[in-house]
Amino acid sequence: MPSPGSPLIQSTRQAGRALVVRVGGRLALGPALFGLKPAIEKQIPAYATGLVLEMSAVAGIDSAGMGELVAIYFSLARRGVRVVLAGVEDRVKQALAITRLDGIFTLCADESSALQQMK
Repeated sequence: MPSPGSPLIQSTRQAGRALVVRVGGRLALGPALFGLKPAIEKQIPAYATGLVLEMSAVAGIDSAGMGELVAIYFSLARRGVRVVLAGVEDRVKQALAITRLDGIFTLCADESSALQQMK
């Protein structure tokens, strides 16, 4: 189901106690980026223990995008929700590695392996 909360969200679905959010476009400074966290927080159910951000359609990321991912991570971690990134393209992986954010996030090859991390 598409999300009216952020144009960066292509779809969301429940997978057990996890919310899977498919994100697309460029995670860069702008109004769309700052709608991402509120849209996710609004959609994640109270019983959720995990969030998979499926990012195979993310074309790039800047420092504001990385900051938004960190904000999502810490906001949900306070609620006991684990955040896993799936399908991260090489360019985005490099940006996460340079900033050492790859040490904060669990990176998985695809949605299926990300959901396995939730078990």
